[in-house]
Amino acid sequence: MGYSRVRKSDRKRWRKLQRLREKKEAIAANVEGKAPCDRVRDEERRERATHLVQSRFLTQEEFEEIRRKRLLAQVDSVGKGRKRGVDEVIGEEEDVDDWGRGELVSEGQIENVYKRQRRSKEEKLASVQAGREGRDKFGVKKGKLNPKSSTTNKEKMKTKAYTMIVHKKKSKSKRSFREKQQALKASLLKDQRRR
Repeated sequence: MGYSRVRKSDRKRWRKLQRLREKKEAIAANVEGKAPCDRVRDEERRERATHLVQSRFLTQEEFEEIRRKRLLAQVDSVGKGRKRGVDEVIGEEEDVDDWGRGELVSEGQIENVYKRQRRSKEEKLASVQAGREGRDKFGVKKGKLNPKSSTTNKEKMKTKAYTMIVHKKKSKSKRSFREKQQALKASLLKDQRRR
């Protein structure tokens, strides 16, 4: 019973871990070996470029090509998700054309953002009154036929305390459809007789 079998999935995981370790070691060895060579190549390129610029005149097409390559390098560096160094930020500020604008426009130049000044109470009231001119008043337009007449039963019910009317509302909600239909018909007939 002391013998235990190793599952296939465990073996696969173990092999995968070994491959990952080997890859990491290979990458570390390559990085350590390549760094000085890259530095030498970069220095050689810079020396050749300075010698070429100092030895002859550049044509307009060559200047355009240089500008294109610089723009492509900027676009590539923006998408890499790294923070810009102080030198890059200062370089952008110095790269300003005749109108005081750089290649990148700031948000403040696009939007005209300004703070609203505080208004006094009189100014606020004046703007409210100006807005009210030329419109109808809000509220019920029907109103009473006779303004001196007394209140209706419906109006009285609105002013009563809720506890006084609870039993009536409950009985109304429990009515059947037929009872509601009859009550509506009776009220319509009653209104018709009044007119």
